[in-house]
Amino acid sequence: MAAGDSHLQRGVILVGDQRDHLVSVAARLSREHELEVICCPDVYCAAAELATGGGRCLMVIGTLGELVQEQGRLFDLARGAGARCCCLLDEAATAEREWVLAAARGGAQLAGQEQELREALETWLAAGGCRSKPGDSDFLDGCRATEAELSALLGQEKDE
Repeated sequence: MAAGDSHLQRGVILVGDQRDHLVSVAARLSREHELEVICCPDVYCAAAELATGGGRCLMVIGTLGELVQEQGRLFDLARGAGARCCCLLDEAATAEREWVLAAARGGAQLAGQEQELREALETWLAAGGCRSKPGDSDFLDGCRATEAELSALLGQEKDE
C-alpha cells in the first residue's frame, strides 16, 4: 500500500476479553481487512484510546456489557471522535433490555454472529471508515429503530 493510503489510518479499538469468541472473531476479521487492532481490556482503556486517536478513522468493537458501562458514555465519546461503534451480543447481553436500548440510543450497530460483524466492518470500510466530522449522523440512521419499536421487539411494552 502507498504511504498516503487512508486505509493505513483506519483502526479498530477492540474492547473485552480476548478469549471471548466474538472478540477473537472481531480481531481476526479486522486483521483480514488489514486494520490496526488496538486491544483494550475495558471501556476505560478504550476511552483513553479514543481521546488519543489523533484523527484516525476508528471503529470501536466490544461486548455489549462492556460498552454500556458508565451509562453508555463511550458512545458519546466515540461520536465526538468521529468513530463508529459495534456491540457484540451474546445470549446474556440480549436478555438485558436496557443494554440493548443504550446501544441503540448511542447509534451502535449490534452483531451477534460472525457474518453480522463482517457486514458491519465491510459497511464501515465501504463508507470510507470515517465520519466527515464529529457528530455526523451514524451510517445506520435510516435503519435505526425507535425506542418504542425496540421495546416491542424485545417483548416489553413501555409503561404509560
